[in-house]
Amino acid sequence: MITKFENMWKEFAGMISDTMPDNILQIAIYDPQTEKGRLAVIAEDASIPKLAILSPIIQKMIKKELHVPLIVGKFFIETSRDSFPLEFLNIQSSYQNIYVKTDLIKELTFTKDNVRLQMEREVKSKILLTRLSALENLEQVKNLYHLIDVSIHSLLPVMKGFLFLADKELPHQYKDLIKACEELLHEDLQIFQQALVIHRDQMTKDKLLDFFHHYTNKMMTLMYIIEKYPIDK
Repeated sequence: MITKFENMWKEFAGMISDTMPDNILQIAIYDPQTEKGRLAVIAEDASIPKLAILSPIIQKMIKKELHVPLIVGKFFIETSRDSFPLEFLNIQSSYQNIYVKTDLIKELTFTKDNVRLQMEREVKSKILLTRLSALENLEQVKNLYHLIDVSIHSLLPVMKGFLFLADKELPHQYKDLIKACEELLHEDLQIFQQALVIHRDQMTKDKLLDFFHHYTNKMMTLMYIIEKYPIDK
């Protein structure tokens, strides 16, 4: 993450905690390996009436072209480990506290069955959505590049899931994460490495469509692996 964005998050985190000092339990930066990173906010009460006071701060974030923070309530995060284990595993593996009363992220635990189930759902849904979106944007090369970027970043938590199931350490850098999965699964995943930096390339439409073909095929391979992936209880 670029330092200026980290400093922005810290500034906005201070605004949030100062605005709601009795309601905020934890504020943390996560996904630091991306250019801008992201912010997670855990509140005692995350209802709309309680959070409405944060609207001016959120609008300032949007003007700075930052991601809108993930804001959840304590009850939600404590009861969603079975519903969204990949999302919370992704946050837990890379977060940095800025403000903390109770480190709820650290306390999260996940079962391997729930992680594997969400891995299956994520990969299958991304295969369907990526193909559909590609067909809708065949004449818009810029949109295709954006689609690949969104798709690969949604697959990275799945790769963390594989390492979690195998009781392996979760690397912080994306290239190291993909390499670790290659070694674990004995599968060539270089096309995912390419997807991370494809926005730097200037491909013709035909080459980009060929990339999509191989990319979605590799997603299918992940789907087959997940279906048969062993879990040690």
